[in-house]
Amino acid sequence: MVEPGCLDYLAELTAGVRGVAGVITDDHGRALLIQRRDNGRWEPSGGVLELAESIHDGLCREVREETGLDVEPIILTGVYKNITRGIIALVSGARSQAGSWPPTKKQPPSSGPATQMSATS
Repeated sequence: MVEPGCLDYLAELTAGVRGVAGVITDDHGRALLIQRRDNGRWEPSGGVLELAESIHDGLCREVREETGLDVEPIILTGVYKNITRGIIALVSGARSQAGSWPPTKKQPPSSGPATQMSATS
């Protein structure tokens, strides 16, 4: 049973969510990272939610755009707030649904920020 007020708190928290990221892991505990074109950093797949898009749908869309993988979020692993920009980002652990893991050497779609992908443990 959910404690009184908990759902109100979650609704208030997620109302300001603008960013999502997914840490995709395989059966060996390796995490899939993308290397961003804009700053060269290795990061989990993610991005900004579209207007009226659910957190679940936005996470799945961002990962698909950047890696070509269909994923299922399995657990919320972090809530982060950029105070100066007023952005809340949610990070979730996710598993690849049907599809290749590790990813093939094929480049992700050009619309995403990734230049290459790597699995790291």
